[in-house]
Amino acid sequence: MLRLQIESGIIITYGLKLMKEVLPRKLWPNIDLIIYHLEQGSSLEIALTHGNLPKLCITMVSIGESHGNLAKTFEQCEWFYDQRAELKKIIKSTSAYPLLLILLVILLMIFLTTILLPQFILLYQTTQIELPTMTKFLLTSHLHLIKFYKVYLLLLGLFTIFIYWILKTYYSKKRWYRYLLKLPIVNNYLLKKYSYTVSFYLSLFINNGLFLLKGLELLSKHPDVAIKDASNEIMKSVLNGNTLTESLKMTNIFLPSFIEMTLLYEKTGTLEKGLAHYSLHLQKQIESEMKQKLKWLEPIFLLIVGAILLFVLYALFLPIFTLISAI
Repeated sequence: MLRLQIESGIIITYGLKLMKEVLPRKLWPNIDLIIYHLEQGSSLEIALTHGNLPKLCITMVSIGESHGNLAKTFEQCEWFYDQRAELKKIIKSTSAYPLLLILLVILLMIFLTTILLPQFILLYQTTQIELPTMTKFLLTSHLHLIKFYKVYLLLLGLFTIFIYWILKTYYSKKRWYRYLLKLPIVNNYLLKKYSYTVSFYLSLFINNGLFLLKGLELLSKHPDVAIKDASNEIMKSVLNGNTLTESLKMTNIFLPSFIEMTLLYEKTGTLEKGLAHYSLHLQKQIESEMKQKLKWLEPIFLLIVGAILLFVLYALFLPIFTLISAI
């Protein structure tokens, strides 16, 4: 919206006041802060910082402000966040059914442990019939779970905290990606992720008037430790006189197709447009694969639900079948 207003020659503060009326009410305080700091003489970059905007957006605006092409910058930001929103939408839509199945599994387990199993335990205690091993195992496991459920909940909570710490803290400091890249399936995912990230951000920076080295410098501040390491390595290599393609080869974290296409773009002088086209193509490929893999979860969860239900019902009714056959 700001892009259209800037292209129309509308002053930014006035444009923000107009834009405020069509935005959700919860964003109004942020818009008011941006307008206030602009009216106090602050730069657009500083004003946006007070408006709690994403760091990447502020960086891009700072670049656009220094190069005098704010309209193009806002267009790039709009495209970037549209792509992110589309990807999130795809993930939500494709994961809805697997999540529903997980919920059904949880409800099924609650029903079995709170209603069905206690009734059968009472029945078999009353009749005092000899129970098969499978039924004994099921009923004993249920009683053990009910007795020590607080301990299991505590262990589950500690395990969740440990995994969160590994992913958010320890992993960000250690170079685990070098070991993960050796795993077949994980390797394919990481290569695509890193190739997409670097191609997308470099195209975004270069299209906004930054030199390649400055774009790599900004990319070296990326939170992903693999991207950070690769950007620093590429930057050093480029400073030593190597081409971008030669520098990419030294990192070993990118798809061969990314390196080949970068070589072609460098030779034809279409690096910024080529990287944007490649990142868009790779994003569509990642989205397609994500949809396919999430669809695979549906039959897997159905099999899990069916297996659990079959085992429980068979174990519960086996003594009754045995008693009937004996009669």
